[in-house]
Amino acid sequence: GLWHVLDIGAYDHMLFITIMLVNVSFLEWKKALKLVTCFTLGHSLTLAFVVIWQPFLSSEIVEFLIPITILISAIFSLKQQRDELKSNAFQYAFITFFGLIHGMGFAGYLGALLPTGAEIWWMLLGFNIGIEMAQIIVAFFVLSLLHLISLTTKQTTRIAQTAISVVGILISLFLAAQNFPF
Repeated sequence: GLWHVLDIGAYDHMLFITIMLVNVSFLEWKKALKLVTCFTLGHSLTLAFVVIWQPFLSSEIVEFLIPITILISAIFSLKQQRDELKSNAFQYAFITFFGLIHGMGFAGYLGALLPTGAEIWWMLLGFNIGIEMAQIIVAFFVLSLLHLISLTTKQTTRIAQTAISVVGILISLFLAAQNFPF
């Protein structure tokens, strides 16, 4: 799980976490931890469901939906910056739902690797703990970088937050077009 997130090939996962945290300050680390945990919870639930039973969406659709979650999150992030929205309950539900989609992205592959039987639960638990740890590492890096930027001016901080969100939009549009299933 740790290497699933920290692998350079998982840049979409890291981008999602970055977008998710772009408007969270270093001092709001508890909120950041809750957001990361909500994402892990959604990711873990779907991962377990799909590994134990069968996928209910084709991998082509899931690979298209993942960048769509990044796109929606980046747009929401821009709106949050403009409107100063701080609706935590909505944000936690939103992130958990998107975690469900991201969990489907790796589940088919992981399901093929895992054995059947009782030991599968321990392996899934270990994998999901690794995911949480990796996401906390990414979150710490993102929050630290944003904190360093915030030590400049408020204007610079807003520009950086907007730039990260816009880059997220562009990358997600590219990935969505590349993975368009129809």
